[in-house]
Amino acid sequence: MPTSKHHFSFLPSPSPTDLFDSDRNNHQVKHRKDIVDLVNSLASTYRIRLVALVYPVDSPSLPRDKFHALMSSRIVSRGQNHQSLRAGESHEAIIWQFLGQHEEFDQATNAQSDGKFDRVIEMKPEWEREEALAYVIEQLMKVEGMGIVDPGEERRREAVEFAKEWKVKNKKETSEDSSSALKKRQQKPTKPRYYGLRVEVNLGQLVRDALPEEELSNPASLWNHLVKSSRVELHPHVTLVHQVELQSQDPEFKEKKRVLWDKYEEMVQHATREGSTPEDKQTLEVELTLGPKLVWNDRAMSIEVSSLSQPESDSTISLVEDRSAHITVGTRASDIRPIEGKFLMEKALKGEKEEGIKEIRIDEIKVKARLDGLS
Repeated sequence: MPTSKHHFSFLPSPSPTDLFDSDRNNHQVKHRKDIVDLVNSLASTYRIRLVALVYPVDSPSLPRDKFHALMSSRIVSRGQNHQSLRAGESHEAIIWQFLGQHEEFDQATNAQSDGKFDRVIEMKPEWEREEALAYVIEQLMKVEGMGIVDPGEERRREAVEFAKEWKVKNKKETSEDSSSALKKRQQKPTKPRYYGLRVEVNLGQLVRDALPEEELSNPASLWNHLVKSSRVELHPHVTLVHQVELQSQDPEFKEKKRVLWDKYEEMVQHATREGSTPEDKQTLEVELTLGPKLVWNDRAMSIEVSSLSQPESDSTISLVEDRSAHITVGTRASDIRPIEGKFLMEKALKGEKEEGIKEIRIDEIKVKARLDGLS
């Protein structure tokens, strides 16, 4: 920290060369909220700028599989010089677990944590250390009042070499223990971020059969980009209630969502408890009708969910009245939130015409779905 009262703090989200411990991945948003709270507690004494370095884990320049390969190679190169994530037989599995639990930095959705950052610097994981450091300094120089100056290429190179020579002193576990530690982490249940319906459908086949030939044959179409970059959703779902909605400033809306959350939480826990019966599990099963609308622009694609039925069950699961029922097929890049699929469907259902939005009618199909707590 500088000696003046003008301080700044960085938050990598996540750093590609130093992945967070897997136990913390489930709490990344909370971790960022804790940092914001700490900064607020110091605000009366210091002038602090909170800066996030955001590394996408899936992007057009570095898709998820290549991201995983790059991170694995860097861990191997680093060897044993880390507190907990070291090269060994399980480090690749740990990275996949990290990717599965990653909570995106989202200033709109996570307004009370991510939304409080003064500056967000978009990084590229494929950059080498020198390139990344030069870019961060360049961006910090643009922050008003920071007084940051570029020390020059030679000093930056010296800083990188110093960092590369640093040796960890305290290690949390041995490489031989990492496999059993990973199993323990994998067995630890994760707290749901939302309750929704897991949908049994092959979105890729469904959309491919529905799209007109001009879209399928156009190499620049969104669909072909989604296929090429492996961004067609493999585990489609319909969101029913999200934990973010429980933090609404509207008391009536918040209470409504709390009742819905508690209801679905109880249903899932009852049906999945030890000793539950097939009849208990059946209370979570529904049938959805997909279509007739399939909507897309150059950023996202969404398919309508037009109805829900729950045969032979007294428990009521229903589509949300104040949410456009849909499945987001995919988004062009990781920094485009899946919620854009919702916005697209809302406009289509309202009959709004907007340049760049395309829409076709597809044959409605019935698919199975199951209520679950998702993260």
